[in-house]
Amino acid sequence: MRLCVLIAALVLLAACTQTPTGFVPLDPDPCNGDDWCYFDLASENQTFACPMIEDERVRNLCYHEAVKFDPNPQYCDSISDDLQKNCYAELGISLADYEYCDMSSDLSREYCIEGVAEKKNDADRCKTIKSPAWRDLCHDHFGRALLDKTHCFSITGPVRRDNCIYNISLGLNNVDLCDSIVNEEPGGLGEERHTTLQCITELAKQNEDFSLCAHIDDNFYEQVCEYRVIILTKDIDSCDEIGVSMIRERCKERLTEELGNQTG
Repeated sequence: MRLCVLIAALVLLAACTQTPTGFVPLDPDPCNGDDWCYFDLASENQTFACPMIEDERVRNLCYHEAVKFDPNPQYCDSISDDLQKNCYAELGISLADYEYCDMSSDLSREYCIEGVAEKKNDADRCKTIKSPAWRDLCHDHFGRALLDKTHCFSITGPVRRDNCIYNISLGLNNVDLCDSIVNEEPGGLGEERHTTLQCITELAKQNEDFSLCAHIDDNFYEQVCEYRVIILTKDIDSCDEIGVSMIRERCKERLTEELGNQTG
């Protein structure tokens, strides 16, 4: 009985880790049995050499990489460890097929659904994603892509939410949206962080209209905003519109120098 069970298990394992159909060994063989050489051929040169790898773990990793450039379900089927579930996630994204997402692990599944949603332009799928991080990423993508503030407002992470609003404010040329930026907390290490002040200033520069700076509550920063727009437009006469003398004089000095260099 035990022998029968063992034989059945070996047959099942062989079926799960079979060489993909149609594989032809490399001839001549440039790697001479070097597993990592075969791996490099597969991942860097996109030459399918994974079945020639002896080490099971390296071979599994090779199949996982190969599916990124050649979305063949047989590659994932040939993986014999937990990496197989991640492979199905990559396959799902490559083929834009949610069914493969369901074959992946819980965490990979959310990653897969978000990736497929982007590929299929399936914005409604965002709200079905359970992971807050991947759900936020999905809403962020469609908020920016569709210039749709409702997606930005659906983001739970304050930094990503504010950055999304910032981008669609510029895309829609809508200064009122800048006021929706919460400014609750600073960005993390290496994370860009946009504020209401930046949003209004960039829109004023984008439109070359320093009157938009009046949307800034702080008088000093309103004048800084005006200064930046005037420097951009090189309208030296408008420097007199700046109320803060220090900024007004700097505006005149800088433009006098810049315009003088252009004529000289």
